[in-house]
Amino acid sequence: MYDQASILIVDDDMAVVGLEQTFFSVEEDVGLIQICVNVSFPEIDCPIAFPFEVLLSTADGTAVQAMDYQPLDVTLTFEACETRRCVDVEIIDDTVDEPDEVFTYTLRRTPDLDPRIELNPVDGQVEIGD
Repeated sequence: MYDQASILIVDDDMAVVGLEQTFFSVEEDVGLIQICVNVSFPEIDCPIAFPFEVLLSTADGTAVQAMDYQPLDVTLTFEACETRRCVDVEIIDDTVDEPDEVFTYTLRRTPDLDPRIELNPVDGQVEIGD
């Protein structure tokens, strides 16, 4: 006769969610740039099998929102097994002769984001040439 045993398998694998590109260098007349967030876990086709959300926002540097670019403060919702989400940011063209300017963008956790999801990289920068 065999004894029964219970085995607990702990899933401690971390999925990584991060910015696809951390630096853009564009001319003022480019119109739009696309900031994308990727889910990576190379061994698995469906790295995160449940919906989740992350936050993405911009902040002024020497470039000023509404004058040089349209600000961004959004929640990106990923469906189960989705591995990429993108959002457009408008770069504003003006007639002012000015030096290159920059603004930053940041990926942040929502309060209820699963702790097994690591955010990396989270910071990016856009350089706007006149």
